[in-house]
Amino acid sequence: MYRGCYNVKYGSESKRLGHAVIRMVREARKNLIFKYPQDKLISCDITSCFPNLLPCWMTNSKEKKRYLENLKGDFYQNIIDQIDTKKSRKQIKKDVLIYLSDTAHKSGTHVAKWFNEHCPTFSEWKLEQSHMALMLQNKEAEIINTLGHYCAKNGIWFVPMYDGFLCVSNNQKKLISKCESIFKNIVGHSPKITYSDLV
Repeated sequence: MYRGCYNVKYGSESKRLGHAVIRMVREARKNLIFKYPQDKLISCDITSCFPNLLPCWMTNSKEKKRYLENLKGDFYQNIIDQIDTKKSRKQIKKDVLIYLSDTAHKSGTHVAKWFNEHCPTFSEWKLEQSHMALMLQNKEAEIINTLGHYCAKNGIWFVPMYDGFLCVSNNQKKLISKCESIFKNIVGHSPKITYSDLV
């Protein structure tokens, strides 16, 4: 990137944009050298992105309203509190991803039971989906790529990072606000977007 070399490309099925930086482990990214040292490099992430995308496919209004309440605060911690488990937040997050990506629909976890109880209409619909993970990835990509088009049009430095992006601190507030607006326009509500210095 420093030398102006880019290898950005879409996945074979997913509309996500992949590149060298996104494939780096988080610890290695701290060694990145920004070409313009007068500004900080900021990493922004859509918190609990996949869970926040699910309302796209929720057709029962009461069910959706209950689900949106659970998205407030820490979604994974809310599940932990409700299913009375000793699993860590990291484990529950993994269980949620497994549940959403399980093409065989054999997930018998506490998380699956939570969704069946709180979102029965969605859970039944999900049983008919054989590519839920890809659907989520492409919806995520639609949001981040739309933000990328906005940045390209306005000459704003931006790097897509699956469910987030890199930007410089001067544009941080503007791009977070724009991302929230794009997300709300596509999904119907605004998620929490966290940010941190990359170095």
